[in-house]
Amino acid sequence: MKPIVTIHSPKLSPAILRRYIESTVHTKFFSIEFVKADGSLRILNGRLGVKKHLKGGRDFNDVNKHITVYDVGSRGYRNVSLADVKAFTVDKFRHLIGNA
Repeated sequence: MKPIVTIHSPKLSPAILRRYIESTVHTKFFSIEFVKADGSLRILNGRLGVKKHLKGGRDFNDVNKHITVYDVGSRGYRNVSLADVKAFTVDKFRHLIGNA
């Protein structure tokens, strides 16, 4: 399904981008496009705030550099680098970040 509206956002700092994504998505399903560590583009369908599959322990991720997304396709948590986010889509609105 193609998004109805595309919203261009300027290049945001990681902290502001995290708040922008969290306030826009809440707990809805969404897709996020980012560049993986190997340089390839990845589109992940997931949700924020999923707690059901946690196995205890601490989260050692730097919240200023990564956002944790539950990947519904592979049923696992993925850490997405906020510096590598190109776009995300929620409720048929595609949010392009920076020069994406």
